[in-house]
Amino acid sequence: MQKFLYGIGAFLALLILIGLALPRYGRVEVNTLVDAKPATVFALVNDFRRVDLWSPKTATDPNARVVFSGPYRGVGATITWDGIVIGSGTQSIVESRPFEHVSTVINAGEPGEARTWFEFWQQQRLDWWRSIGLSDDNLRIRLHDAEELSHYAKGGAGTVDIEYRFPFTAPDFAELEGIAHRTDFDLKAHQEAAKLKLEYYDQGRNTRYIPHVVEPAAGLTRGALEVLCEAYTPDPERPSKVFLKFHPRLAPIQAAVFPLVKKDGMPEVAKEIYRAIKPQMTAFYDEKGAVGRRYRRQDEIG
Repeated sequence: MQKFLYGIGAFLALLILIGLALPRYGRVEVNTLVDAKPATVFALVNDFRRVDLWSPKTATDPNARVVFSGPYRGVGATITWDGIVIGSGTQSIVESRPFEHVSTVINAGEPGEARTWFEFWQQQRLDWWRSIGLSDDNLRIRLHDAEELSHYAKGGAGTVDIEYRFPFTAPDFAELEGIAHRTDFDLKAHQEAAKLKLEYYDQGRNTRYIPHVVEPAAGLTRGALEVLCEAYTPDPERPSKVFLKFHPRLAPIQAAVFPLVKKDGMPEVAKEIYRAIKPQMTAFYDEKGAVGRRYRRQDEIG
């Protein structure tokens, strides 16, 4: 019996995952073999009062509001759900032949808010790393397998790592930042410890729930290492054979002012320009040596 319930639960979880990846309207057909007697299977899936025994919805989103309408079993039985994680939707039995066949129709509504914010923060953090110079070729998002999930993330939208391809891990990637949907674990723990209610009343849904947490977590030292790796640029034509190509937002010197020659009033004009821009950015003045060498010196420090 336990194997049967696990099989049904895995089957429905697969349907949900497929549904999330498909357009809003579509048809999905999945076949699975359940090792149980037909009468046992029929009694469970034909009676929505027993849905918790085989559906992953309750475990995934314990605070979801679930409403039954129509008869509890057979044609016309309908279950409606609305939750932070699983979103909204309905499922109705449209055909039922005892011990042989049960057909249901699932109408998926809006996605869960937790998943929406989970995806939002993935994109925000990925865009931020790009904005400081990390290239798309060296970045990727990897979804954690079920076995990797921490205890606080097992019932939510999941956990992902933003990974970076270091020179010393290539062609493989390594973790740069983790983003986890921690469900309501944190505030629930605070509520129990403080003996105070931390529930939020949602007027639109007419329900109360403990807010969920989506946690992006990145380390400063690892981020600095990746910026250095990205900026490191070999150049065999230079005497140093290498220079640092930082994004302008991170460059230690953002502008350098060089007079072409040390005569004809050029140093005076160059110094005037230098004094004008120095309050606005990190600037450097240099009039020593050939101008090409001065350019190369600036390149080598980013």
